[in-house]
Amino acid sequence: MSILQVMNLGLKRYYEVLKLQEELVKKRLENKIPDTLIITEHPPVITFGFNKKWNKMHVSIDELAKRGVEFYYSSRGGGATCLAPGTIVCYTIIDLNERKISIGNYMNLIEKVMLNVFSSYNLKAYIRTGFNPTTQRPYKGVWYFYNEKENKLGAKGVFIKKCNGRDVTMYGFSMYFKKEGLQYFDLIDHCGFKREQVGVISMEDILGYTPNKEDVVKKIVESFKKELNYDFVKNYILKEVACLHTATK
Repeated sequence: MSILQVMNLGLKRYYEVLKLQEELVKKRLENKIPDTLIITEHPPVITFGFNKKWNKMHVSIDELAKRGVEFYYSSRGGGATCLAPGTIVCYTIIDLNERKISIGNYMNLIEKVMLNVFSSYNLKAYIRTGFNPTTQRPYKGVWYFYNEKENKLGAKGVFIKKCNGRDVTMYGFSMYFKKEGLQYFDLIDHCGFKREQVGVISMEDILGYTPNKEDVVKKIVESFKKELNYDFVKNYILKEVACLHTATK
């Protein structure tokens, strides 16, 4: 029986959840825990991906600090991005070998998970065809046409840790459910795009109301379970997560 454990952490600092991810990846490689989906929000933070030429910020790190925005380099794919309250961030600790899926198929499944959730709110989100003019690579993430232009509604970026013939993912995907925090995207070129080339939009902007976060999270878990074909979901409560984090230090 395949199990997906889910950790719904609420609002946590980026670095704190990064350390938790690293600990869980190690345990997953050792087969001590099942696949894990971490769901969280972060105080404002800008992160750079491993491809340096796609990382561009329009203010200094000192200026970010003055604005209360943290900054970190990241090992995930893609370029600069922003995470803030109002963005549901999903970190995935998944053994691809055990699920019998390739990294390419996994990236497609992440997009399908997001599309399922948006569709449940009657949002006609889509996968954008063509190539990013800056990176010369296919467009990534989930998009929505609004105000006469294509806008990013969900993003993705992963890193694969390899050990003893196992490929375990970390990082994952993010979905913009509230417009709160989206103003920080003005500080960067998002994932290699020039600021004038792409918009970022939230479910709240489109729907005209703020969707219930608990409902969105529930739909994410249901969609993830379905698309990756798990038999059972185990939900950790916050106290259990804190104990696990302490035990792995």
